[in-house]
Amino acid sequence: MSLTVNTLVAPDSFKNTLAAPPVCEYLRRGLLRSFPAAQCRRLLLTDGSEGTLGAVLGGKLVPAKLHDPLFHPLRTAYPWLPKTATAVVGMNRASGLERLAPHERDAARTTTLGTGELLTHTLDHGARHLVLTVGGSASTDSGLGMATALGYGFFDERGAAVPPTGKHLVRGHRIDTTRVHPQLAAISCRIATDVTNPFYGPTKAAQVFAAQKDADAPAIARLDAGLLITGEDRIDAQTWQGKPLGRLLAHGDLGRQPPAQSPNL
Repeated sequence: MSLTVNTLVAPDSFKNTLAAPPVCEYLRRGLLRSFPAAQCRRLLLTDGSEGTLGAVLGGKLVPAKLHDPLFHPLRTAYPWLPKTATAVVGMNRASGLERLAPHERDAARTTTLGTGELLTHTLDHGARHLVLTVGGSASTDSGLGMATALGYGFFDERGAAVPPTGKHLVRGHRIDTTRVHPQLAAISCRIATDVTNPFYGPTKAAQVFAAQKDADAPAIARLDAGLLITGEDRIDAQTWQGKPLGRLLAHGDLGRQPPAQSPNL
């Protein structure tokens, strides 16, 4: 009796290894080798980081000049949906770990300035709606760089401007909003993320994610809070805190309870 296998292949990206599309294809090929008659359906998951912009259908790409996480000049692009004047901005495309070599990673001296520059470009381009994906960032500056590029001013107790990196977060004393981009208040903005970590607390962002950006324990303590990074190259406690894979498994038997172990995939 022949066995018919109905399979849903639904991977997220494997951080620092493969994006979701090739992972999906390799899994499909392997499955068909063992079960040639298998019926395979493919569903790409995205968590707000590497795969998100690839999952946006339609529209066109708008080129932009900005700065990478270490303030180097960078050229990138963002999807533009003209019918609704919607821009989709990926933090990882401007301020992501993918922009840095492993030896360049440093959560204390990197910035989200480029993400803010990309957002500013969309506002100048006439965006009325924004979708900002915040996974995969190289920085834990709490959005200091992004806000700086949008016109916010951050000053210390002596009135000196605070450099937009995580290292200088503790110097913040006063915020000046007189030069904020005039279109910022007029747009609608949605944040695309897949985790539920609070900004502050035992499972706050810096404690969970800054180590992935090469921050040691003292640096994490100084950073105190930050932005979000995700990946599905392993199943661990984060998987069950709102990540796409955890949400997918929640609809099946595997989602009834988290695994006791954290096996590598």
